[in-house]
Amino acid sequence: LWAQERSGLYDETLQEHFKGFSSWKKGQAKPTLRQLEVLAAKTLTPLGYFFLPEPPEDKLPIT
Repeated sequence: LWAQERSGLYDETLQEHFKGFSSWKKGQAKPTLRQLEVLAAKTLTPLGYFFLPEPPEDKLPIT
């Protein structure tokens, strides 16, 4: 999942919180809205990002 990569969390960490996480990654199942809300919080991802056609590019300002 792009949100997992973005957050730097390991599969094991997310699997502890979500029993079906491996099925989500394989495309065999989808999270419920409540699970998606928790996943967004855990990965520090705005919930709306999950409903976009493609993951947004994170651009950090150069300072």
